[in-house]
Amino acid sequence: MRAPEQLIARLALAHGVLVLPGSRTSIDGSYADHLRISCVAEPAELWLAAERLGRAWAALPAPGLGPSQYRSTRRGSI
Repeated sequence: MRAPEQLIARLALAHGVLVLPGSRTSIDGSYADHLRISCVAEPAELWLAAERLGRAWAALPAPGLGPSQYRSTRRGSI
């Protein structure tokens, strides 16, 4: 399933993981359905970030629902 990068980035942040929308790192603004994820951290921190991203992905609204339809579990950002 593909989702808008801004929605995924906001949802990831709500789960404590900071990511960049793909279009912000593309010279021509492409990759609007991608994310840029930095992997410069300790392995334990990366595992925690991956778990949180998994929860963020699972919290995506069903197709046709707006962003206000999902739950966030804000924690400290990674």
